[in-house]
Amino acid sequence: MVEDDRVSSILAGKMSSLRGYDVEIVRDGRQALEAFRPWKYCAILMDLQMPGLDGIETTLRIRASEAAPPMPHRCRSLR
Repeated sequence: MVEDDRVSSILAGKMSSLRGYDVEIVRDGRQALEAFRPWKYCAILMDLQMPGLDGIETTLRIRASEAAPPMPHRCRSLR
């Protein structure tokens, strides 16, 4: 999850954890680019309006860097 608002990231992270998902939270687009590796994540929740590198530009860079196929289709809860 890429979210610069602390309260929103805590709330969304807890909601996802309660559903059985492991959540990694980063605060901005640059951190998201550093954390991203193809196939490491089942999904990326991206805040669109962040200072510096916004969510749209971050997403474009992630997609441009992917040499691997799209995200896996068999992602599921840990439950």
